Amino acid sequence: MGRAAARLGRKLAGVDPFSLPVSDYSRRYLSDKLASLPQVMALYTHILSACLSATGKDPGELAVVDYGGGTGMLSLLAREAGARTVVYLDIYGLSCVDAASLAKSLDLSADHYVEGDVEALFSFLETSGLVPDVVASYDVIEHVYDILGFFRRLGDLPRETALVMASGANEANPLLRRRLSAIHRWVETEGQEARWGQKERDCKTAYLTERETILSAEFVRLGIDPQPPGLGELARRTRGLAGEDLCLAAARFLETGDLPEPPAHPTNTCDPHTGNWAENLLDPQDLVRVLREAGRPARVAPGLYGPGGRGAKDAAKRLANLFIRAAGSRALFAAPFYTVISPSG
Repeated sequence: MGRAAARLGRKLAGVDPFSLPVSDYSRRYLSDKLASLPQVMALYTHILSACLSATGKDPGELAVVDYGGGTGMLSLLAREAGARTVVYLDIYGLSCVDAASLAKSLDLSADHYVEGDVEALFSFLETSGLVPDVVASYDVIEHVYDILGFFRRLGDLPRETALVMASGANEANPLLRRRLSAIHRWVETEGQEARWGQKERDCKTAYLTERETILSAEFVRLGIDPQPPGLGELARRTRGLAGEDLCLAAARFLETGDLPEPPAHPTNTCDPHTGNWAENLLDPQDLVRVLREAGRPARVAPGLYGPGGRGAKDAAKRLANLFIRAAGSRALFAAPFYTVISPSG
């Protein structure tokens, strides 16, 4: 696996994102990846190695689904490693097109590029007849609106299909929790300035302000005062709701005066239009529980730090990795990411 990652790293080092026929969003995202290429390669090597371990297969035997693939790094590494079948899937259509363009430029195209969510995955599998060995992802599950429902649906996959779902939103790590909670507060109350390469569909307004706007519009639609007493509190208490769920909360408020309970986590929040969570800090054991209820074995594994930094910083990463390897799941508080793993069988 290390050799495949080294080969892919050399290929990617020669890529100029601004010479590719891709969107500004993908140019920005890919530029960020290339700026920390050794760490990126180490990360995806770790994830693909977990896929091999979870399936008990060699790279050449592997049929892998790169779920929420973004720029397609996992797909590229799987193809470079000789995977027999590679399926890339992402809910953002532009990413699907751009990932295919990048892969073509490297002669590492996936076998299939699928646009959509988990239902699109099941539809594709039914149509194609493919039974993948593993469905894998990185930095996807912390953005899924109904994460428990998502994992319940993944529990419907054949038992021959392993799951390797990794996330950098590690709530158990106090440093990450503090940094990501600050991001939550920022997007909730301050909003984001439009910047080059940002997804056009992302909400730029403060989520709290945007929810109040959406709720007011719903009250107008229902034929009442768009600014009823309690609107501000309703907007605050609907943190974590989006789309139709916001409209239902408005209707319940008018009918009963009831206010919904906000997320138990004090800062978690999501885009009120798309439901995209801003780095959802969740307990991965809840995801394990859902998979086990579906009859699948599952566990949480801590991730490792990639190379980078000099002197004391590099030494600290090496020491942390030694501790994480030795302590296993007990070292989740020290890990840069976690992985929910459900092996095949």
